[in-house]
Amino acid sequence: MRALILGAALALGACATAGDSRLANAEWEATSLNGAPLVAGSRLTLRLEDGRASGTAGCNRYFGSYDLQGRNSIRFRGVGSTRMACAEPLMEQERRYLNILENASGYNFYRNGELTVVAAEGRVVRYRRCGCGRPIGEGVRLHPSWLA
Repeated sequence: MRALILGAALALGACATAGDSRLANAEWEATSLNGAPLVAGSRLTLRLEDGRASGTAGCNRYFGSYDLQGRNSIRFRGVGSTRMACAEPLMEQERRYLNILENASGYNFYRNGELTVVAAEGRVVRYRRCGCGRPIGEGVRLHPSWLA
């Protein structure tokens, strides 16, 4: 009986840390924040790679880590950002965006491939998958003239 309980606990633990392959090594661009469109001309991105989260928050770049804790559960930890100042509408949007990530508890995928990250009280960021930055895993490319 003890072996059965231990086996079940190990199996559940593996599920909680295995992650969701749809999230792994992906980059996302926000399409709305709490159901409202983004500030005109702004970009909010989320990059998930090897337990690290990063992206642009409209004005500043941010970084931190993330854990997948069971089915459709995500937590961001140690979220920090650069500290540039921008116009107040961008700064307010950035505060709301980072607050959702810092308090995120779950995520959902939709048939159209969109992703939502959900925080307390139904606050949500909706994303579409994108190639916003460099492809995942692509390193620095050396120009041939640098080798001469």
